[in-house]
Amino acid sequence: VFLKAVRYALDLREFYTEKDFAKADVLLKEANSRIKDLVAGKHPWTTATGLVVRGYRSTIDDSAQPYGMVIPKTFDFKQKWPLYVWLHGRGDRATDIHFINERMSKPGEITPPNAIGVHAFGRQCVGYLNAGEVDVIDVAMKAEEQYKTDPDKRVLIGFSMGGAGAWHVGAHYAHLFRVIAPGAGFAETAQYQKLKPEDYPPWYEQKLWGQNDTPPYVRNLFNTTVIAYSGELDRQIQAARVMEEAFQAEGKTLTHLIGPKTEHKYEPQTKAELLKRIDSALNSPPPSGDKFSFQTRTLRYTNPEWIQIWRLDEHWKDTRVDFSYSDGKVQISTKNVAELSIHPPARKFTKVQELVVAIDGQNFKFTTSPEIPVGFSLGKRDGAWQTVAAAKTVGEISGKRHLLQGPIDDA
Repeated sequence: VFLKAVRYALDLREFYTEKDFAKADVLLKEANSRIKDLVAGKHPWTTATGLVVRGYRSTIDDSAQPYGMVIPKTFDFKQKWPLYVWLHGRGDRATDIHFINERMSKPGEITPPNAIGVHAFGRQCVGYLNAGEVDVIDVAMKAEEQYKTDPDKRVLIGFSMGGAGAWHVGAHYAHLFRVIAPGAGFAETAQYQKLKPEDYPPWYEQKLWGQNDTPPYVRNLFNTTVIAYSGELDRQIQAARVMEEAFQAEGKTLTHLIGPKTEHKYEPQTKAELLKRIDSALNSPPPSGDKFSFQTRTLRYTNPEWIQIWRLDEHWKDTRVDFSYSDGKVQISTKNVAELSIHPPARKFTKVQELVVAIDGQNFKFTTSPEIPVGFSLGKRDGAWQTVAAAKTVGEISGKRHLLQGPIDDA
């Protein structure tokens, strides 16, 4: 990641002032130091505390991607600590070399003493969309793998463009985070850009707003703790206001902390209250996962713990699954779902037993056991649910499917 950053800066003219050349010197010095350590069979940065730059291979293109860690001096590598995933704000010039240099020299906005922090690069300045979104999830999982953090105590937090990222990444992957804390940012397209209906783009582009606009995914956020922050005088308070309306439309209330007389930044006392509430949520029992709401408009996002959606009646329409499990009975109600599979977690069952599934008023019975994880599929034909054979290979799945669902931007 250090050598790539300098090469990009040279090839793509990412030295914006003369001072930037010193950043290249810092990165090359660190690269040389690590190369010498590796030749000697050492890797001291893997157990270092303080500010540590790490890297990983992207699941998208196998490229080397950087991320920054903030490891408290008191961190016990044998214990599971909370993980705060921080999403940075917009920086048109914050390319690899500049991001890495800052991660080597500054801890950042949020540095709880009882947790470790990870700064996601997110392909620099793409608003954490597409490749940037996948990078955020990759970084969270890689940090958890390397530092053995507590998967029940992940926090997704960001401000400005990072707040926008926290909204849409959090809504798409709410089941992965115990707390989601967006600050400022934007949550949808039309109102944020102040578009009048007569100025909307073509209908197909409006449909594709359904990939990243957060209100169409709001029900996912009910499965975790969401705490929004805005400055009272910040124009980007609009994002939380939009989400307040989305929560209210579903009979819920969004927790929204507002920094008094504050523009585009955290107000100190309100920030302290935000961190206090996050810590309180992390120290309360996590949801069981036996009851959840799921909402999507695309097969790109389909998989809470129990359920995998395979087909929709129509793409880019509001799609919902409301699920609950209790005492051997599953209750499911759906909207715009044509096929799904149910995968009961093995930990739920201590013996071979019958599982009753009630879906949209129809009842099915299946047998499950702790030794063999049982999954079964249901599909709709002529408006009625029936059992169907689960596809075993990609070649057996026709039409759009998860990770091959379009639009072409996602590929």
